[in-house]
Amino acid sequence: MNRQNTASELSGMARQALETGNPLDGLLKSKAIKIVNNVIGRVNTRGIFDDAYWRPINKIFAAFGKNDLPYTIEKTRYDKDVNGNPATKRWWVEIPFTNERGREHIIYVHIVASGAGTVDEPLSRYDVVAYAS
Repeated sequence: MNRQNTASELSGMARQALETGNPLDGLLKSKAIKIVNNVIGRVNTRGIFDDAYWRPINKIFAAFGKNDLPYTIEKTRYDKDVNGNPATKRWWVEIPFTNERGREHIIYVHIVASGAGTVDEPLSRYDVVAYAS
């Protein structure tokens, strides 16, 4: 491939990213995953939380929006402990993008809030783990 074709392709990828508004478009999947994990990492998800509104998880979604990352919450689920109490809540999120070769890909984000509360109400306090792959 000559330089003119390479420059033309790069220009096309940049134009596509501007048109779609997705900053991940035109990137290698590994680079796009790294960017998403960096966005997640800038949100304070460390420590134990005791709110009823999933504040750190909502902050992750707000960070995706602030960084123009289009996301879809595909599924959520509560897992129960041996007593039947909700002990964990999970979110499965998808972020679509077009890679450097023009192929559609999806980055999968998994968010888990694990109960750290009482035996009767494990999710009255929780910690959060989130990552993209």
